Amino acid sequence: MKIKLTQRIKEISKPIPYHIFKQTLIDEGYERSSVVTTLIDSCSNSKSHQTATSHNDVFYIKDGMCLPPKKEMCCRINPDQQNSFTTIKKHLNGEYLFIFPCTTTAKYGNYFLAPTWREMSMSFPERMTILDFAAVDCITAHYGDQKGLVVFENEMERVKGFDSIPTYQPDKVASLNRHMKLSLEKLNKYKKVYIYLNVKLYSEVVKNNILPNMHFIDMVFRQGSFKEHLIDLRKQFSEEIGLIPKLIGV
Repeated sequence: MKIKLTQRIKEISKPIPYHIFKQTLIDEGYERSSVVTTLIDSCSNSKSHQTATSHNDVFYIKDGMCLPPKKEMCCRINPDQQNSFTTIKKHLNGEYLFIFPCTTTAKYGNYFLAPTWREMSMSFPERMTILDFAAVDCITAHYGDQKGLVVFENEMERVKGFDSIPTYQPDKVASLNRHMKLSLEKLNKYKKVYIYLNVKLYSEVVKNNILPNMHFIDMVFRQGSFKEHLIDLRKQFSEEIGLIPKLIGV
């Protein structure tokens, strides 16, 4: 009989890469969704990242590694903190990609300042090891950027100082289609691109330029549902990524 999941987590030696930690527990027979939820609660819950004076968690995460508790390594969730999952990566992993809608904080040159992207970052710690984030952002087309409609997490300076609302209009689709084609070469290099776009304009444009490695996360479409369906998105992604053989390299 397996011991309680929370107890088993405490027994595993750390530091250990998050994705290997997760796969180890799944291979031992623990249910995938329970493993993901429990690890997120243990690795990166609010206590871990909001206070440096009280830390009763099992471990914290830094650069994709699960580490033993250490008070001085806690931090507020802030993109400027080096041990936060909202840290801006200088270099992409280049293996797997998640594409989300842009945020209103594009004008600050940082999508992670928005609660939605910050929570996505905390909910997908694979971002630090095998997964990259990118946004579809109409700013690039509206203001003459020629690097494509997709803005990767290490190039958000491209949209700094600008703002544009992705209101759906048929004439915009054709314009953004042309700009989307400028991103296809970069996107084609990934093993798999996971796409969750709850903005009609963006979803239509990307589907008009679909590549064989693209996988659309099928979820209820409703404007403003980005944050509301975080748990379902995490679950669907976990199921998808579980289909990739030898992902953890062990």
